[in-house]
Amino acid sequence: MPLSIEYASESDMERLMEVQFAAMAQEPYHHVLFPGPNTSLARAQAGARTLADWKNDPSEKVLKVIDTETSEIVSFGKWNVYTHERPRSEWDQHMDVNWTDDPVLKSGAETYLEKIHGMRHKYASGQPHLLLNIMITDPPHQRRGAASMIVKWGCEKADELGLPAYLEATAAGLPIYLKEGFEKLDEVIIDCDAWPGGLGPGGTGKHRYAMLYRPARRTSHIPDDA
Repeated sequence: MPLSIEYASESDMERLMEVQFAAMAQEPYHHVLFPGPNTSLARAQAGARTLADWKNDPSEKVLKVIDTETSEIVSFGKWNVYTHERPRSEWDQHMDVNWTDDPVLKSGAETYLEKIHGMRHKYASGQPHLLLNIMITDPPHQRRGAASMIVKWGCEKADELGLPAYLEATAAGLPIYLKEGFEKLDEVIIDCDAWPGGLGPGGTGKHRYAMLYRPARRTSHIPDDA
């Protein structure tokens, strides 16, 4: 069953959220950012927030991988392509956790965002670069090479522009990225047991998130319409 990669569109959002909630069911990071069980309402709310981000951030390039025999979306990812230096007022912004009133979820989300964004600020800041912000594959379609297609797209774009690329990886995703030439820069550890009852399904114990870097492969040459 061959796969193809193309840009995602607004009409894909329902399926993208189905993939996201299925793949991230045991990931506490997802639970604090998009609380609630895997229901049509929760997916619709998550989709609305995600779509708002797409429309407000021109740097976002959202890609989907399709099974060409079934026309089903099996994976998607989001690369942020920052082709020019950005002022600190743009990249060093505090995200207001306004999607939940639950004190545990709110505290968990703030902790995750502080630590993850802290690594981004430390290493990438406002310099021109690419960032793999999201990479998700539907569980029944994992290990088919869909994620690698999206990672390769970003690496090729980075090489075309002569820019470095960054991402955060869980232990499960680390081998894919190392194979594409990424190097580990740093790591944060979230101890979910610090919150009473943990942080949702899968949200117990310590979870590690590595900051990875792929250096620029040639001198930057960025066209005006990149």
